[in-house]
Amino acid sequence: MAAILACGFAGGLGGGLFSRLLLSASFILPSRLAAYAKHRPVLFAALCGLGVALLGLITDGMVYGTGYEATRLTLEESGVLPWHFGISKLISPTPLYHALADRFLAQPEKVDESGAK
Repeated sequence: MAAILACGFAGGLGGGLFSRLLLSASFILPSRLAAYAKHRPVLFAALCGLGVALLGLITDGMVYGTGYEATRLTLEESGVLPWHFGISKLISPTPLYHALADRFLAQPEKVDESGAK
């Protein structure tokens, strides 16, 4: 029972830290990169998607999906994951998050009754 609680605590703490890192990183993008993302959002999103696709090719598709299959194989069949599995799964959503963060985290623009900004 203690091992289950420890794993749950560690997983929750890790997920919270990952979320915190993503949020703080979205506000500290280098100014040139942030300006590029603002002026060419579609191209920036496409380049981020390309980055994730390349990471998928490098890792032979291990970064795609939830990781359920890799975890199941490891637990049930004593499969061994490569050393970079955790790091790759941690890095893979980051470019996509940055491609969308500007849209979801931006402050709404003030509009008066006439519709002027």
